[in-house]
Amino acid sequence: LKDYIKNNETKKNITLVALEDVTDPRNIGSIIRSAVSFNMDGLIIKERSFPSESKLLYKSASGCTELINIFQVSNINTTLKYLKSKNFWVSGFDSESKKDFTKHDWKGNNVLLFGSENYGLAYQIKKNSDFLFRININKKSFPSLKKELESILELVAKMDSVNTDSVVPMSHPLDISQPLRKDKITEKNDRKNLQKNAPLKKAGLFMVPKVIDEDA
Repeated sequence: LKDYIKNNETKKNITLVALEDVTDPRNIGSIIRSAVSFNMDGLIIKERSFPSESKLLYKSASGCTELINIFQVSNINTTLKYLKSKNFWVSGFDSESKKDFTKHDWKGNNVLLFGSENYGLAYQIKKNSDFLFRININKKSFPSLKKELESILELVAKMDSVNTDSVVPMSHPLDISQPLRKDKITEKNDRKNLQKNAPLKKAGLFMVPKVIDEDA
């Protein structure tokens, strides 16, 4: 992160997204996808909160992890203090705030800070934020959202109630087989041709500089 800030000192209007204790891989993936959609410059997340090997994360991100800078840090609070020293405004999103983020005059470099799925932003994080905003949701949409969530939970409950002990795992939801083509060699391993541009070679092997000492 410090290298990125140093290399972009002349860049204006940098916007970063910071996640404090967001732990669900699907939520993290969705936030990454949204951040890319809105042209955010990077995502800041705790090292221990970033499930780098989670398939759910990459599925939710829809390939967007390759399109944004992801900065893994050990402490969000310390990182925010550092960014503030580099002229970044820190804006936390909190349900108890009365300020509408759409009416804010967004200028300069900004950090958009989001808290945990369970308890939101911690007290100290709020204290170190320059602004606190809320995302207003039209109350008229609550009944329809409630109905949709209830139907989802009902479907999950039905699926959990099904006894699958005798069901053989399948690689495909349909009972079909995957046709495989026969392997066919289309190009020979022509060592001489492959090594013709090698700067240094010996006995058919590529020679490279030594990078690790024997006593390392």
